[in-house]
Amino acid sequence: MYSQNRPDASAHGGSPEATPPQGPGEHAELGWSLKRQRALEGCARLYYHLVYGSWNGWRAAPDEPAWRTYRLKHLVTLEQMVGIEVHERAREVVRSILERTGRPAHRVLYERCWATLGRLRDGDVRAFLHRPKEHPLLLGVYYGWDHDWDAALREAGSLLDRCLRTLLASPLLDELARCAPGHVLLPNPFDQVPFVVDGEPVSLWAAPDLAHWRPAAPGARHVLEITDWKTGRDARAEDQLAVYAVFLRARLRIPFAEGRFAGRVVSLRDGTETRHEITRADLVAAAGRITDG
Repeated sequence: MYSQNRPDASAHGGSPEATPPQGPGEHAELGWSLKRQRALEGCARLYYHLVYGSWNGWRAAPDEPAWRTYRLKHLVTLEQMVGIEVHERAREVVRSILERTGRPAHRVLYERCWATLGRLRDGDVRAFLHRPKEHPLLLGVYYGWDHDWDAALREAGSLLDRCLRTLLASPLLDELARCAPGHVLLPNPFDQVPFVVDGEPVSLWAAPDLAHWRPAAPGARHVLEITDWKTGRDARAEDQLAVYAVFLRARLRIPFAEGRFAGRVVSLRDGTETRHEITRADLVAAAGRITDG
Protein backbone atom coordinates (compact mmCIF):
# COMPACT_ATOMS: atom_id res chain seq x y z
CA MET A 1 0.00 0.00 0.00
CA TYR A 2 1.11 3.57 -0.53
CA SER A 3 1.52 5.81 2.47
CA GLN A 4 -0.99 8.62 2.57
CA ASN A 5 1.26 10.83 4.70
CA ARG A 6 3.48 11.97 1.89
CA PRO A 7 4.69 15.55 1.46
CA ASP A 8 2.17 17.89 -0.21
CA ALA A 9 -0.52 15.20 -0.16
CA SER A 10 -3.31 17.72 0.21
CA ALA A 11 -1.97 19.81 -2.63
CA HIS A 12 -1.90 16.90 -5.06
CA GLY A 13 -5.37 15.68 -4.09
CA GLY A 14 -6.80 12.20 -4.28
CA SER A 15 -5.91 9.05 -2.45
CA PRO A 16 -2.78 7.06 -3.36
CA GLU A 17 -4.37 3.82 -2.26
CA ALA A 18 -4.04 0.88 -4.63
CA THR A 19 -6.72 0.47 -7.28
CA PRO A 20 -8.92 -2.58 -6.58
CA PRO A 21 -8.20 -5.41 -9.03
CA GLN A 22 -10.68 -5.70 -11.88
CA GLY A 23 -12.45 -8.91 -12.76
CA PRO A 24 -11.27 -10.87 -15.83
CA GLY A 25 -12.87 -9.98 -19.14
CA GLU A 26 -13.45 -12.08 -22.21
CA HIS A 27 -10.46 -10.54 -23.97
CA ALA A 28 -7.08 -9.34 -22.75
CA GLU A 29 -7.28 -5.75 -21.55
CA LEU A 30 -5.27 -3.09 -23.31
CA GLY A 31 -2.26 -2.40 -21.12
CA TRP A 32 1.45 -1.59 -21.10
CA SER A 33 4.32 -2.67 -18.90
CA LEU A 34 8.08 -2.88 -19.30
CA LYS A 35 7.88 -6.67 -19.29
CA ARG A 36 5.37 -6.64 -22.13
CA GLN A 37 7.35 -4.07 -24.11
CA ARG A 38 10.60 -6.01 -23.83
CA ALA A 39 8.84 -9.23 -24.81
CA LEU A 40 7.45 -7.51 -27.92
CA GLU A 41 10.87 -6.13 -28.83
CA GLY A 42 12.47 -9.55 -28.41
CA CYS A 43 9.89 -11.83 -30.01
CA ALA A 44 6.39 -11.00 -31.26
CA ARG A 45 5.29 -14.61 -30.77
CA LEU A 46 6.43 -14.58 -27.14
CA TYR A 47 4.52 -11.33 -26.62
CA TYR A 48 1.37 -12.86 -28.09
CA HIS A 49 1.50 -15.89 -25.81
CA LEU A 50 2.44 -13.80 -22.77
CA VAL A 51 -0.46 -11.37 -23.16
CA TYR A 52 -3.15 -12.85 -25.40
CA GLY A 53 -2.59 -16.58 -25.73
CA SER A 54 -2.58 -17.07 -21.96
CA TRP A 55 -5.52 -14.77 -21.20
CA ASN A 56 -8.20 -16.43 -19.07
CA GLY A 57 -5.97 -19.50 -18.81
CA TRP A 58 -6.53 -19.46 -15.05
CA ARG A 59 -10.16 -20.42 -15.60
CA ALA A 60 -9.92 -22.33 -18.87
CA ALA A 61 -10.54 -26.06 -19.21
CA PRO A 62 -7.41 -28.27 -19.44
CA ASP A 63 -8.12 -29.05 -23.10
CA GLU A 64 -8.07 -25.35 -24.08
CA PRO A 65 -4.79 -23.84 -25.40
CA ALA A 66 -5.00 -20.93 -22.94
CA TRP A 67 -4.89 -23.35 -20.00
CA ARG A 68 -1.48 -24.69 -21.04
CA THR A 69 -0.08 -21.34 -22.21
CA TYR A 70 -0.98 -19.69 -18.91
CA ARG A 71 0.96 -22.35 -17.01
CA LEU A 72 3.97 -22.34 -19.31
CA LYS A 73 4.47 -18.60 -18.83
CA HIS A 74 4.82 -19.16 -15.07
CA LEU A 75 7.78 -21.55 -15.38
CA VAL A 76 10.94 -20.07 -13.85
CA THR A 77 14.71 -20.51 -13.76
CA LEU A 78 16.76 -20.75 -10.58
CA GLU A 79 18.25 -17.31 -11.16
CA GLN A 80 14.78 -15.83 -11.57
CA MET A 81 13.68 -17.45 -8.31
CA VAL A 82 16.69 -16.00 -6.52
CA GLY A 83 15.64 -12.58 -7.79
CA ILE A 84 12.04 -13.10 -6.70
CA GLU A 85 13.05 -14.28 -3.24
CA VAL A 86 15.58 -11.49 -2.71
CA HIS A 87 13.05 -8.86 -3.72
CA GLU A 88 10.54 -10.31 -1.26
CA ARG A 89 13.13 -10.22 1.51
CA ALA A 90 14.00 -6.61 0.57
CA ARG A 91 10.36 -5.63 1.08
CA GLU A 92 10.41 -7.49 4.39
CA VAL A 93 13.49 -5.58 5.54
CA VAL A 94 12.00 -2.22 4.54
CA ARG A 95 8.77 -3.08 6.36
CA SER A 96 10.77 -3.88 9.49
CA ILE A 97 12.31 -0.40 9.27
CA LEU A 98 8.94 1.27 8.81
CA GLU A 99 7.36 -0.70 11.65
CA ARG A 100 10.50 -0.39 13.82
CA THR A 101 10.46 -4.09 14.64
CA GLY A 102 14.19 -4.65 14.11
CA ARG A 103 15.83 -5.73 10.88
CA PRO A 104 15.86 -9.50 10.34
CA ALA A 105 19.25 -11.21 10.45
CA HIS A 106 20.97 -12.57 7.37
CA ARG A 107 20.55 -16.14 8.60
CA VAL A 108 16.78 -15.74 8.96
CA LEU A 109 16.42 -14.25 5.48
CA TYR A 110 18.70 -16.83 3.88
CA GLU A 111 16.95 -19.82 5.43
CA ARG A 112 13.58 -18.51 4.33
CA CYS A 113 14.78 -18.17 0.75
CA TRP A 114 16.66 -21.45 0.76
CA ALA A 115 13.57 -23.34 1.88
CA THR A 116 11.83 -22.18 -1.30
CA LEU A 117 14.80 -22.89 -3.58
CA GLY A 118 15.30 -26.33 -2.08
CA ARG A 119 11.74 -27.35 -2.88
CA LEU A 120 12.24 -26.43 -6.53
CA ARG A 121 14.64 -29.27 -7.19
CA ASP A 122 11.91 -31.86 -6.73
CA GLY A 123 9.10 -29.64 -7.98
CA ASP A 124 5.57 -30.98 -7.88
CA VAL A 125 4.38 -30.82 -11.49
CA ARG A 126 0.81 -31.77 -10.60
CA ALA A 127 0.58 -29.04 -7.95
CA PHE A 128 2.06 -26.52 -10.39
CA LEU A 129 -0.46 -27.39 -13.09
CA HIS A 130 -3.26 -27.02 -10.56
CA ARG A 131 -2.07 -23.70 -9.04
CA PRO A 132 0.99 -22.37 -10.90
CA LYS A 133 1.30 -19.16 -8.85
CA GLU A 134 1.31 -20.99 -5.54
CA HIS A 135 3.63 -23.85 -6.56
CA PRO A 136 6.54 -22.49 -8.67
CA LEU A 137 8.26 -24.94 -10.97
CA LEU A 138 11.60 -24.83 -12.72
CA LEU A 139 11.64 -24.80 -16.51
CA GLY A 140 14.17 -27.64 -16.56
CA VAL A 141 12.15 -29.81 -14.16
CA TYR A 142 9.01 -29.42 -16.25
CA TYR A 143 10.79 -30.42 -19.44
CA GLY A 144 12.89 -33.13 -17.75
CA TRP A 145 16.29 -31.69 -18.67
CA ASP A 146 19.34 -33.73 -17.73
CA HIS A 147 20.93 -31.21 -15.40
CA ASP A 148 23.30 -31.17 -12.44
CA TRP A 149 20.79 -29.65 -10.00
CA ASP A 150 23.16 -29.97 -7.03
CA ALA A 151 25.71 -27.74 -8.75
CA ALA A 152 22.99 -25.36 -9.92
CA LEU A 153 21.61 -25.05 -6.39
CA ARG A 154 25.07 -24.38 -4.96
CA GLU A 155 25.55 -21.59 -7.47
CA ALA A 156 22.09 -20.18 -6.71
CA GLY A 157 22.82 -20.38 -2.97
CA SER A 158 26.06 -18.46 -3.46
CA LEU A 159 24.25 -15.71 -5.40
CA LEU A 160 21.50 -15.62 -2.79
CA ASP A 161 24.01 -15.26 0.05
CA ARG A 162 25.86 -12.45 -1.73
CA CYS A 163 22.68 -10.52 -2.57
CA LEU A 164 21.28 -10.74 0.95
CA ARG A 165 24.55 -9.60 2.54
CA THR A 166 24.72 -6.67 0.14
CA LEU A 167 21.10 -5.78 0.88
CA LEU A 168 21.61 -5.70 4.63
CA ALA A 169 24.82 -3.66 4.27
CA SER A 170 23.30 -1.06 1.94
CA PRO A 171 23.56 2.50 3.32
CA LEU A 172 20.11 3.10 1.86
CA LEU A 173 18.56 1.23 4.81
CA ASP A 174 19.95 3.74 7.28
CA GLU A 175 18.66 6.56 5.08
CA LEU A 176 15.18 5.05 5.18
CA ALA A 177 15.37 4.73 8.96
CA ARG A 178 15.98 8.49 9.18
CA CYS A 179 13.02 9.39 6.98
CA ALA A 180 10.00 11.08 8.50
CA PRO A 181 6.88 8.94 8.99
CA GLY A 182 5.03 8.45 5.73
CA HIS A 183 7.99 9.43 3.55
CA VAL A 184 8.86 5.85 2.52
CA LEU A 185 6.65 4.18 -0.08
CA LEU A 186 6.39 0.45 -0.78
CA PRO A 187 4.23 0.39 -3.93
CA ASN A 188 1.73 -2.41 -4.42
CA PRO A 189 3.38 -4.65 -7.07
CA PHE A 190 -0.03 -5.29 -8.69
CA ASP A 191 -1.03 -1.66 -8.97
CA GLN A 192 -1.89 0.17 -12.19
CA VAL A 193 -2.76 3.67 -13.33
CA PRO A 194 -4.87 4.82 -16.28
CA PHE A 195 -3.02 6.10 -19.32
CA VAL A 196 -4.44 7.37 -22.60
CA VAL A 197 -3.02 6.28 -25.95
CA ASP A 198 -4.61 7.63 -29.14
CA GLY A 199 -7.72 8.49 -27.17
CA GLU A 200 -8.08 4.98 -25.78
CA PRO A 201 -7.69 4.14 -22.06
CA VAL A 202 -4.75 1.87 -21.32
CA SER A 203 -3.71 0.34 -18.01
CA LEU A 204 -0.11 1.21 -17.16
CA TRP A 205 1.40 -1.53 -15.01
CA ALA A 206 4.62 -0.94 -13.10
CA ALA A 207 6.22 -2.31 -9.96
CA PRO A 208 8.81 0.05 -8.47
CA ASP A 209 10.67 -1.67 -5.66
CA LEU A 210 10.79 1.32 -3.36
CA ALA A 211 10.55 5.10 -3.27
CA HIS A 212 11.19 7.67 -0.58
CA TRP A 213 10.95 11.40 -0.24
CA ARG A 214 14.46 12.69 0.26
CA PRO A 215 14.82 15.26 3.04
CA ALA A 216 14.88 18.75 1.62
CA ALA A 217 16.48 21.94 2.83
CA PRO A 218 14.12 24.48 4.41
CA GLY A 219 12.02 26.04 1.68
CA ALA A 220 13.06 23.47 -0.94
CA ARG A 221 10.79 20.87 -2.51
CA HIS A 222 11.07 17.22 -1.63
CA VAL A 223 12.48 14.88 -4.27
CA LEU A 224 11.01 11.42 -4.73
CA GLU A 225 13.89 8.97 -5.13
CA ILE A 226 12.96 5.66 -6.77
CA THR A 227 15.09 2.64 -5.88
CA ASP A 228 15.52 -0.39 -8.10
CA TRP A 229 17.11 -3.44 -6.47
CA LYS A 230 19.00 -5.50 -9.07
CA THR A 231 20.01 -9.13 -8.72
CA GLY A 232 20.75 -9.47 -12.43
CA ARG A 233 21.85 -7.13 -15.19
CA ASP A 234 21.05 -3.44 -14.89
CA ALA A 235 20.73 -2.88 -18.64
CA ARG A 236 18.42 0.00 -19.54
CA ALA A 237 18.00 0.89 -15.88
CA GLU A 238 17.60 4.59 -16.68
CA ASP A 239 14.67 3.85 -19.01
CA GLN A 240 13.10 1.68 -16.33
CA LEU A 241 13.44 4.35 -13.66
CA ALA A 242 11.85 6.95 -15.95
CA VAL A 243 8.83 4.71 -16.54
CA TYR A 244 8.53 4.19 -12.78
CA ALA A 245 8.57 7.98 -12.38
CA VAL A 246 5.73 8.34 -14.92
CA PHE A 247 3.78 5.71 -13.02
CA LEU A 248 4.34 7.24 -9.58
CA ARG A 249 3.67 10.76 -10.83
CA ALA A 250 0.25 9.60 -12.04
CA ARG A 251 -0.41 7.50 -8.94
CA LEU A 252 0.54 10.18 -6.44
CA ARG A 253 -0.52 13.16 -8.58
CA ILE A 254 2.84 14.87 -8.40
CA PRO A 255 3.09 18.12 -10.40
CA PHE A 256 4.96 17.98 -13.70
CA ALA A 257 7.95 20.02 -12.61
CA GLU A 258 11.71 19.79 -12.93
CA GLY A 259 13.65 18.24 -10.08
CA ARG A 260 10.86 16.20 -8.51
CA PHE A 261 12.31 12.74 -9.23
CA ALA A 262 15.60 10.90 -8.86
CA GLY A 263 16.60 7.27 -9.25
CA ARG A 264 18.97 4.85 -7.58
CA VAL A 265 20.02 1.44 -8.90
CA VAL A 266 21.43 -0.89 -6.25
CA SER A 267 23.24 -3.92 -7.65
CA LEU A 268 22.91 -6.59 -5.00
CA ARG A 269 25.43 -8.78 -6.85
CA ASP A 270 28.37 -6.46 -6.23
CA GLY A 271 27.10 -3.66 -3.97
CA THR A 272 27.47 -0.84 -6.46
CA GLU A 273 24.92 1.96 -6.24
CA THR A 274 24.29 4.29 -9.16
CA ARG A 275 22.22 7.45 -8.88
CA HIS A 276 20.32 8.97 -11.78
CA GLU A 277 18.68 12.33 -12.29
CA ILE A 278 15.19 12.00 -13.77
CA THR A 279 14.31 15.17 -15.68
CA ARG A 280 11.10 16.38 -17.27
CA ALA A 281 12.61 15.38 -20.62
CA ASP A 282 13.07 11.84 -19.28
CA LEU A 283 9.40 11.75 -18.24
CA VAL A 284 8.30 12.93 -21.67
CA ALA A 285 10.51 10.33 -23.38
CA ALA A 286 9.20 7.54 -21.14
CA ALA A 287 5.60 8.56 -21.79
CA GLY A 288 6.42 8.52 -25.51
CA ARG A 289 7.74 4.95 -25.28
CA ILE A 290 4.51 3.90 -23.59
CA THR A 291 2.42 5.62 -26.24
CA ASP A 292 4.46 4.18 -29.12
CA GLY A 293 4.48 0.70 -27.55
